[in-house]
Amino acid sequence: MTQQRAAAGRDRVDATARAVVESAADAIVAFGTDRTVLLWNPAAERMFGWSAAEVLGTEPPIIPEELAAEHNAVLERIRASGQISFATRRARKDGALLDLRIDISALRDPAGEVIGWVNVCHRTGADQAARNHVAQRARVVRKLGDVVADMTAQRDLEAVLDRIAASLCELTGADAGGFVLIEEGGCAWSAWKASRPPCAAAPPTCPPAWSAS
Repeated sequence: MTQQRAAAGRDRVDATARAVVESAADAIVAFGTDRTVLLWNPAAERMFGWSAAEVLGTEPPIIPEELAAEHNAVLERIRASGQISFATRRARKDGALLDLRIDISALRDPAGEVIGWVNVCHRTGADQAARNHVAQRARVVRKLGDVVADMTAQRDLEAVLDRIAASLCELTGADAGGFVLIEEGGCAWSAWKASRPPCAAAPPTCPPAWSAS
């Protein structure tokens, strides 16, 4: 009875482990010491384009030829250190190259012998682009906040407009820009003018054509 309970417990653990791997958001790939694929989860299918049926039992097709030496060196290093995280590139089925951070751990048997490696792959390019976008917008918001503070402090109008022009150039990606004074019907307007149409580069963030002064 004790052995049966132990076996049932191991089955539950195995089932839980399989569920975790299958539902993981990150691509998980495992291969043996003969370099053939042992595990290829659904996230790996989505990331790289090959189905598990196509790659199981074969050498992983994701390693670019020019990075094969790096790959082999990393595996040998893991034999000693047990785990490593590094940035590299891997190939998709359609030929595209992905910028990834890969966490690799040694896969060991109960005796402690290395029987393979487990790779967890994270996309880095898209994340970095998103971080850069957020940082750029934060800089613009800070600049615009400074402009509002200048206007509240009633600083020189020309200096304030120069600050606004600089912020709008950064926001829209224009090469250069500034305000010109337009007098019409007894009214004076300060109109923003860029050296190239900012709407062509970034329609969602285009500023109004003019603002009252």
